[in-house]
This record gives sequence, structure tokens and C-alpha cells, in this order.
Amino acid sequence: MRTDLPGAYNLVPDDYLRWGEILKILGVKFAVPIPSWLARWYMSLRRCYLRARLHPDGYDTLLFDWVISNSKLRETGRAPHFSSADALRSALTPV
Repeated sequence: MRTDLPGAYNLVPDDYLRWGEILKILGVKFAVPIPSWLARWYMSLRRCYLRARLHPDGYDTLLFDWVISNSKLRETGRAPHFSSADALRSALTPV
């Protein structure tokens, strides 16, 4: 950023992705729904034995759609250049 903006700003796209859209971008053709207790148990094992980074409590945050406002950033005259899908695809592209 070239100018100093006081405070914190959400640097997020205008849109959001639902799980179905995320799975499609990831190329998942078939997803099996599993009980939340089983997912938490599996994530606990992964964290304990495979040193996975995501804490089992992180599963709960994955259950809900997140909608974050960038209105404060837009008030400064700035706007995001990429969509949520673009950002996900970029994150999946090897450097």
C-alpha cells in the first residue's frame, strides 16, 4: 500500500464460495458426508501422529459459511481485483 490507512482492514473479495463450489474447484467428484465426531477424531489423530497443522477445533470453523465485509476498504476507494474462486485457484497453483 502506498498510503497509510489507520486501523485494520479486511482484504477479502466481494463474493464467497460454498463448499460445493470449493469441492468443484478442487476437482472432487464425489464427497462422502461423515459425522462431525468422526471428523474431529480423525483430525485429532492427524494432529497427534502426523503433525497436521489444523487443530481439531478448526473443523468447527469449516462447518459454517464465512462472510467478511470489505466495506471499510471500499470506503477508501480501493477494491479487490480477484474473486474468491480466483484466490483459491491461485493458492492451489504451484510456484
